[in-house]
Order: sequence, then structure tokens, then C-alpha cells
Amino acid sequence: MRLTADQLLHEKDRHIERVMSTQLSAVGFPLWGVLGREGVHTLGDLSRMTRRQLVSVRGIGKSKADTIERTMKRYGLKLRQ
Repeated sequence: MRLTADQLLHEKDRHIERVMSTQLSAVGFPLWGVLGREGVHTLGDLSRMTRRQLVSVRGIGKSKADTIERTMKRYGLKLRQ
């Protein structure tokens, strides 16, 4: 069965919604406990942060921010510019 363009867009939207709502702890995300204390619980929460905001979190420096950015890339995400 071939999907229509509308069906493909709907599937893509559902996929993005699932990824963005994924809990950091569920995917073994580095430093999810530190981020959780700052109110960052999902990949979507994290993707709304800038690098400057990320490194301002106690316990996350430039090296750990690099690790977080690499991990986000695996999910097709990046920090906000």
C-alpha cells in the first residue's frame, strides 16, 4: 500500500512528536539527572535550550555539552541557536 503525501506528512509529524516527548532517562541520555533538576525531562525540552543555557547548568561544562550535542545528533536534534 502506497501512502499519500498527506499520510506521509502525518507519519512524519507523529514521529517527530514521539522523539520530542521521549524522556531523557528512557534513552539513557547523559546527565539526565542533572538536567531533570533543571526541569529538562524530554528531548524536546533539551532541544529548546541554547548551548549557553546548557553550560550554565551546574555540573555541565563545555566537554559535557559537547557529549550532549553528539547524543542529540543521533536523534536528529540539536540545541536551539
